[in-house]
This record gives sequence, C-alpha cells and structure tokens, in this order.
Amino acid sequence: MQKNSRVRAFVKLGFWTVATALVFAFAIYTYSSGQMASMYFHKAKANGYAINERSFANATVENPVALKVENVSEITGPQAVPVKQGDVLPKNATGVIDEGVVKEARRVALENGQLKVMIPTEVVSSKGLTTIETFRLKNIETNPAGGVWNLLVVMSMGLCLGLLAESFTDVLGIKVSKASHAH
Repeated sequence: MQKNSRVRAFVKLGFWTVATALVFAFAIYTYSSGQMASMYFHKAKANGYAINERSFANATVENPVALKVENVSEITGPQAVPVKQGDVLPKNATGVIDEGVVKEARRVALENGQLKVMIPTEVVSSKGLTTIETFRLKNIETNPAGGVWNLLVVMSMGLCLGLLAESFTDVLGIKVSKASHAH
C-alpha cells in the first residue's frame, strides 16, 4: 500500500470513529434524557387523568393506591394529572385513565380529590382471545415526528457503522470485492 493511501485510510478511520461515537452519544442522550419517551407518550387521546402506571402496579382491591390529583408538569410519584383530549402529557406519563373508567368506579374511583386505583391489571376475554388489560399505553397519541426521528437516528447509526467498518478494512489493507451474481 502506498504511503499516501495509508495516511488517507487512517484519516478516514479517525473521522468515522468520531462520527460514530457522536451519533451513538446523541442516541444515548435522547434516550436517557426522556426526549425519546416524550415523543412516544406525547398527547392525550381522551379526557381523563395522565398517570405513570408504575406508581400503582401493586394496587389491589384490598389495598388500593391513592393518586393525588394535581396539575403538574412532571409525574414524580403516585399522582394523576387531569388532561383533556389533545393536551400534551406531563413528563413521565405512561397512559391516560379515561373519564369513563373513572365514572364506572370498578377499577378506579375518584374520592376526596384522589384517584383510587383498585385494579391496575385485569384479564379480559373477548372473541376467544384472552388479554391482560392495563392502563399503560392507553389513550395516548404519539408524536408523528417521533417515527421519522427514530428512523433517521437508526439509519445514521447504520451508515456510520458501515463506513467505520469499511475504513477499518482500508487501514488493514484488505480489499473486499463485491460478489458477482452472474447466472
């Protein structure tokens, strides 16, 4: 290998190493900061109460969990935030309990300014199928840009990794020839 092409191979390897590290750092940051989750858990699809279902996962009829109803921008514990259809969900919300479920008062009841959760999960049979019904992912509308954003980040990661691998083979002096599919 000529000296000039070897230097070029090392520069190429350095560039794609840095680019790959930056793209992965960006993806990790958006995941850990909650930006990715806020794109998914974006808006309320129904009138009701935004909740984080993890805060009452152990509730039972004998030992219900009371969620304090309050208007906050971030759910940090056993809280329920009143929302109208189309409202942006507070941070850490993982679903919306709609007003119909609350009025029914079988699984969830509104008492003394608190939302009392008695049955967080139940087994439902319909048309021969048995499913587990939870409040997670219920009555939420995702941000349409979230899917495009996710696709672009994944494509960027793939492109960077592919070009990083190519530059690594250049540094090693390996020439990979494309397969011929002649009949």
